[in-house]
Formats: sequence, structure tokens, C-alpha cells
Amino acid sequence: MVDRTTDERGWQPLIQDPDRRAAIASVIVEIVGAVEVWRRDNPASSNDHADYATLRIYAATDDTVPDPEDAASAALAAAVAGITDRQEPGLYGGVARVAFAVGHLSAGDDADAACEIIERSLMTYVERPTESYDLISGLVGIAVPVLQRIADGRPSMTSEPLARAILGQLERLARPMPTGLAWHTPPQLLPAWQREIAPDGYINLGLAHGIPGIVAILARYILAGVDPGRAGALLEGAVSYLRSVASPTPGSRYPAWLPTQRADALTRVAWCYGDLGVAVALLSAANATSRDDWRREAVALARGMASRPYEAAQAIDAGLCHGTAGIAHLFNRLAQATCDDELVRAADGWYARTLSLRRSEPLAGFPRGTLGSGAITWEPSADLLTGATGVALALHAAISPIEPAWDQLLLADLSPTP
Repeated sequence: MVDRTTDERGWQPLIQDPDRRAAIASVIVEIVGAVEVWRRDNPASSNDHADYATLRIYAATDDTVPDPEDAASAALAAAVAGITDRQEPGLYGGVARVAFAVGHLSAGDDADAACEIIERSLMTYVERPTESYDLISGLVGIAVPVLQRIADGRPSMTSEPLARAILGQLERLARPMPTGLAWHTPPQLLPAWQREIAPDGYINLGLAHGIPGIVAILARYILAGVDPGRAGALLEGAVSYLRSVASPTPGSRYPAWLPTQRADALTRVAWCYGDLGVAVALLSAANATSRDDWRREAVALARGMASRPYEAAQAIDAGLCHGTAGIAHLFNRLAQATCDDELVRAADGWYARTLSLRRSEPLAGFPRGTLGSGAITWEPSADLLTGATGVALALHAAISPIEPAWDQLLLADLSPTP
């Protein structure tokens, strides 16, 4: 199913120099090998299997890392077989992740049947009231594989009813504000340290957990043709509110949430929180609605992030979520969607920064870093969102003619400019 190769109108490898491409390809080979060894020695969940299948299929499609034994198919089968042990519905850590992998990486009657079974189980969850709306574990994330199947022209009988049920829940949770529509995260859904800062809950402004994720998924409702009128009304309100709460500080316009702990705090450069993720969401909305004002603002946000020096980005490791590979990949997507030279340079620089962070620790020199008590703790991680698999996929996107449509998982799949 991964067949979106480049031509003069579409995806182009950002890094063209043959020596650099070869060096990056060798790093990807090392990561795939390290993840394979890691899987032999450590238990794997359905989501782990889905991550590995994604890595092997993309790396094999252009022969960066051939897969003669079809390890990808075996991992995908293991992902499907393991969902009976998962109770969570979400896109990260739940059955929606497996639904995305099956729908994106495979085709045929068996794949369609598996997706329909998963969608029926997700409908049972969505039909119950919930306040969990975000991309990581809530309604926005559940919508990702469903809208993928609809947009790809392969919906089941359940797909559109499920998509509409999710949209109805998002409508129910929307809070009218003087400047638009907002979504509130109640305190019971917050970790303890966040409840100390926001005991009444907060309005989250990050792509992973907040309103930008809603903006990005509503854009995909419009593009998929699922209730575009309802989705468009919500989108207008969400973007209006989001723009109204931006600070005037270039390169640091969006805090993680409101009420914020420190109004003058410098936001991180990352996918999960901050201006870069908001830029991706806003450009998605602009592309779906042909709003030039939204597009200009998205590009301005991205340029503000591009101007931040590496040392001020608060990126301590290479992972997709809040590390350098994720930053590089988002700049790559934004650059290819806008043909903006400043964003091209930013993407190139952040890929170089990612390679410069390689360490001696596993996996393949890209451990996950956790900052606590003023020190960084390093640990091996093979997953897509924070571990070596995501780093390899981002590096692959920089050198491959294959469009990295796996990044629908990040709501970052901006179409290249024709």
C-alpha cells in the first residue's frame, strides 16, 4: 500500500547529496537491525508490532533495508492478533493504532474485515460520552484511521457512521468562547503534576493533546467529504479561538496550555507542543478551506520556529514527539507544502542536528532522554513516537522518493506543493 512515489509534482527527497544520502541510509540500516534485536529480547505489544511493520515496509519499499523474509507482514499479523489483549481505544497504546497500520500498510479482503471489526469495537466506545478528545488517546486519534479509509476510497459499512459519531462528540464538547470555540481538558484527565498547576483543568494548545489536533482532524473531515458543513463550522470556531490566544512574541506564540504557568516562558520547538505543531495544524486547515490568511499565518509561525537556535529549542533527544528528528520532519513537510526556502534550510539543519546527537547508548545511538531534577536519564526505546523507529522513519523521509504517509499518525501529512 505504500506506493506514493515522487515525481515532478510531488514528494521530493530533501537531501540530494549522494554522500549524505548514503550516510543516512547506513544509519537507517543500523536502526532497523538494532530494533530487530531489541524485539527478540523484549516483549512487544500490538502497537510495538504495528510500529515495526511500518518501519520495515517503508524502509523496504525503496530498498533502503530490504525485507526478504517479509518481517513486516509477520509483525502486522502479530499486531492484529494482539488486540484482544488491549482495552484502550486510542491511537497511541490502543486499538486505533492497529486499525491505522492495517488500513495503511495492507490491502485485500482480510485487511478490510479486520478494519471493520476494529471500527465496530471503536463505535462502542465512541457512543459513550467521553471528555477525552485528544490525538494521543482520545477522539481525534480514533478518527485518524477511519478518515484514512474513507479518503482512500476503502470505507466499511461502519466507517462513516463512526466518523460522524466522533464529530458529534467533538461538537458536544466544544465550548463557545467570545472569540470562537475551545475544548477543555478536565482535571481528572491530567497527570498529578499538571493538576497542581491547573487544578480546574485547562485548555490545551498542543497538537498532541489539544485544540490544534482538533483543527487538523477537522481539516481532514472536509477533505474526506464527511459532513464538511458541520466540520467547517467547528473548524472556523477552533481556528478563530486559537488565533485569538496567540501571544505577540515571534517564535513563542503558543504556550502548552491556558491558564499558563508562566506567560513569559519560551515554548519548545517540537511536534507535541508549541508553534511548530500549531503551524502544521493551521496549514492543514488552510489547505482544506483555501484560506490564504490561515496559510500566511501558518508559514509565519513556522518561520518563527526556524529562527530559533538549536540550544534554545529544548530538544534533548532525537525522538519524533519532542526531539530533533520530529522537528526535522515537520520542517520537511512544511517546506514541501510551501516551497519556502527558509523552511527547507531549517529541515536540513535539523536533520544534521539529529545525526550529531548519536550516542553510544542503544538503540543504534538514539536512546530516549527524560529530563528530571536537572539531569537527563537515557533509556533504550524502539517505539515510533519517542524511540528509534520514529527517528529512522524521519531520516528515511529525508532521502527517499516515498512520501512518508505514515505521518498521518502525527496529523502532519501535508500534501506537497504541485
